[in-house]
Amino acid sequence: MMLPDWFCRLYGKRYGIFVPSGMLAIESALRLLNPPLGSGVLIPSNACWKIGYAVRRAGLYPVFLDVGENLVIRAYEIKKAIEALSEQPIAELGSTSNTVEGISVCIAVHHLGLPVNVGHIRQILPNRISIIEDYAQAWRLLSGGESVGIHSDVVVTSFGASKPLSLGFGGAVFCNELERLKIFDLSRQVQFVRQNQPIPYALPCPAIEELNRATDIADASLYSRKHFASTVEQSLGANSGSELWSKAQGDQPTWCRIPILFNTFANMQYFIRCAHYVGLTYQIPHETEPYEIPFIGGIRISLAVETCRKLYVLLYPDPENEKRWENFVDSFFG
Repeated sequence: MMLPDWFCRLYGKRYGIFVPSGMLAIESALRLLNPPLGSGVLIPSNACWKIGYAVRRAGLYPVFLDVGENLVIRAYEIKKAIEALSEQPIAELGSTSNTVEGISVCIAVHHLGLPVNVGHIRQILPNRISIIEDYAQAWRLLSGGESVGIHSDVVVTSFGASKPLSLGFGGAVFCNELERLKIFDLSRQVQFVRQNQPIPYALPCPAIEELNRATDIADASLYSRKHFASTVEQSLGANSGSELWSKAQGDQPTWCRIPILFNTFANMQYFIRCAHYVGLTYQIPHETEPYEIPFIGGIRISLAVETCRKLYVLLYPDPENEKRWENFVDSFFG
């Protein structure tokens, strides 16, 4: 089930393999990198809980890093986090046990299809720390003008029903070293990772035949999402107390969700009332953070200056929502 060369190039790597799910893609990537057991893995605090679960299953310890209103981790926060971990005992950072033996991996998640500047992160990280790029919510994304896979060691993705590139199931792992993929036994009907329980054979062979069709659909959807995001950006103004998530020069987000940020809670509540009135589909941030889930746990590093901003709403970038946007603007600004 090795993936075709043309498809691997879309993820910036030479080789790729199907796995049963996005979560198992992350777990497999961690085992590919073979970090010391019990070491720490940097994860953004707003990432999907399944990332933290995959880290625990791999015998590693999640270290959740609070993100600012940028909604993705940046080199600045990572540098401060590593300094905090080196200067303070683990117990003082909120851990219930002294099990983390240094940071071995950073998972750069393109959360909501927003670009993480992996190049900047690579510059500030010591060489001993590997980077996994989580591309599950991204598609043909550019960060600072650079595409996926250039600065990361491994790229992972998911092909779930809600993802930009969707087969309805499964995920994939991409890297440049064929030797790394030998942890999978491709001659069997099951895949083994080290001494773990066997993983059911990743995807049925016809799934490869679906890649071209799924890629065409993803490209068409990306154009639609970018158009909607541009429409939203033009509508929002300084007087509304709201703004579109701000991208840096050279960034091209996927806009898996469109984040609208607010100056005050009252402005956010008014936005929600207007959206509900016209039937605009939206989502508010999850109440429970991944590090608050008991079976995940881990360390949370909260920086005093850059704390996670909760005053935002996520718009669903679908054609029906774009049709309703004009009515919403009349309500919100009227």
